[in-house]
Amino acid sequence: KRIKSIAAGIMSTAVVTVNDEIYAWGLNDKSELTIHPKNEPDVGDEDDDLPPHEAYNRLFQHYLQRITAVYQQKNPERLNKPQFVENLLLKYQKIKITMKYGKKQDIKQGFFKQDTIITMKRHFEEINQVTKKGKVEYTEEIIIADTADQWQQLYIRVCDKDNIDQDEREELYIPKATEEEMKERKDRKLNPYKYLKLETGSSSSDDTDNDEDDDMVKSTSSKPTLSKTDALVDNKYALTKQESENVEMKDMTTANDGAESEYEYEPQQDKYAEDDFQSTVACSYWTPAHIRLPYRMKVKQVTLGGTHMVVLDDLGQVWSAGTFSNDGPVGHHFDPIENRIVRYQRTLKKIKYIQSADDGRQGSKIGKNQLLPAIESIASGANHFLMLDNKQFVWTMGITKLGERWCSRNSKNYLSPKMVFSKTKGNKKRAYFTKIACGNHHNLAIDSNGHLYSWGQNIWMQTGHKKEKSSYGNTITSPRYVEFYEPKQDLQSLQEKDVQVKDYKLVDVVAGEHMTVALDINGNVWTCGRNACLALGRKTRDPGTKDHGGKAVRCEVDPDVMRMVTDLKNTKIDWIGCGSVVWFAHNQISGAVYSFGDASSGRAGIGKWKYARGRPVFDEYNLDMSKYHVTG
Repeated sequence: KRIKSIAAGIMSTAVVTVNDEIYAWGLNDKSELTIHPKNEPDVGDEDDDLPPHEAYNRLFQHYLQRITAVYQQKNPERLNKPQFVENLLLKYQKIKITMKYGKKQDIKQGFFKQDTIITMKRHFEEINQVTKKGKVEYTEEIIIADTADQWQQLYIRVCDKDNIDQDEREELYIPKATEEEMKERKDRKLNPYKYLKLETGSSSSDDTDNDEDDDMVKSTSSKPTLSKTDALVDNKYALTKQESENVEMKDMTTANDGAESEYEYEPQQDKYAEDDFQSTVACSYWTPAHIRLPYRMKVKQVTLGGTHMVVLDDLGQVWSAGTFSNDGPVGHHFDPIENRIVRYQRTLKKIKYIQSADDGRQGSKIGKNQLLPAIESIASGANHFLMLDNKQFVWTMGITKLGERWCSRNSKNYLSPKMVFSKTKGNKKRAYFTKIACGNHHNLAIDSNGHLYSWGQNIWMQTGHKKEKSSYGNTITSPRYVEFYEPKQDLQSLQEKDVQVKDYKLVDVVAGEHMTVALDINGNVWTCGRNACLALGRKTRDPGTKDHGGKAVRCEVDPDVMRMVTDLKNTKIDWIGCGSVVWFAHNQISGAVYSFGDASSGRAGIGKWKYARGRPVFDEYNLDMSKYHVTG
């Protein structure tokens, strides 16, 4: 495959081929890389543990048959007593009992008879003064491994008593999933909808979702593809299931046309049930997985976040999958037609409707359920993404303001595209933007004058604004012009005043987890934010040590506002790139790529150094520069 573009998220990577196919690998925990029956997940398939109730049933039946066989052979009269072996096993099963009343909890483990369990429950209620209307939660769980060990010892004692030869004795048995069950688990991860359909009572023969058929256009008698508004050209990679939030299926068989039975997905009433279902299809891809596209599109751009993927086609349409999180899943998008939040999106979904927007004109408001305009570029943060439309306006979707008040009542406002309004420096007129970028939780945009605007989390001054200018929760709530400053003469001085740069013009900006890197028209690089591991590519004030429990503990160096990386001042840089804690700059003259920031785990590509410190990634020592040229 020949690659035309690449994208990296927090836990995943994607590439776009020259023939507009997308391949991705990494974590697919929230189906952000979509579900495709052709792809084989590499993580979780070897997990052969059984559900507790199934493991206990198999363990009980196995030792019941094993010990009964010994008695039948050597001492059959003992079996005349009703349920003799069953009661023997129950005597040696290890139980974990959890008793909870409000904030009070007690856990007991041991070999308990039923009378003993009842006594323990009564004692718990007495000491905690449980009222008549009070509700105590009791949970009983069989500890499989300990119970299996006890039953094996019981089996050995029976064998010793009846003189069973060592060669005839069986080994310890721990119930595990069979080979057929493991195969089914893997198939369930690859195509969970087929199993959902089976669980609702439909015939498995109705499901003909074979990926080999995806290379051919579906006939009119097969399952319906996307609507005309979504499928704008021939549907080579058409989805064989209707787009929707997908946790439950129902039969859609029509009596007249004889078409195959189809199914649609409905949300569970309980959001926790949706989370439980998602856990059954979560997986990872450690080899490139083919991403199923909704139609034969020309892929313009792909971005990845923490738990979402966004695809932009050449028609200006935006497609997304996964979910957005804020201390747990919030949802992927709000559907204004069905008036509900889609919690997980497991296929690429077209982002159509906006919640509401102000176009900047007095008294003018774009109403609800309007369509998203054509988009020129996209950028993803950890739990949100930005879109730049063809009129140079910025749109945002997802959880963008970490630290500000959030609740489920206003979640639909985050899960619909919203226009971001900003005025130019001096509040004279509306700002028009030409480039956008995202850090994990902060946003950046370059306007038509080459000026930088930023908003979002500002705990480490990653937006370029001083902390005292932040709002509640150390955030910048709306796009604000970023001041650039001259390098400090004395890094340790708290009295030296900052000197602003009179004017600047940027051509590019990128961001990491807690830092921002900008490139100006003269090839100079500027950075701001957190400076752990010298991530800014320059030194900042060192506060020294502080007392902690009677010990002197070294403090992290201070974060800083936007200043030039002076080590690159005389180097013509023509492009920059950024990861979470490391960034790169390309020397236009020599072709060298310099790395800055945290170099641990090999992420900077310079070997075993702890800090990158501007060391070259690709040079004559590891790449033949006469044959290769690094382009991005």
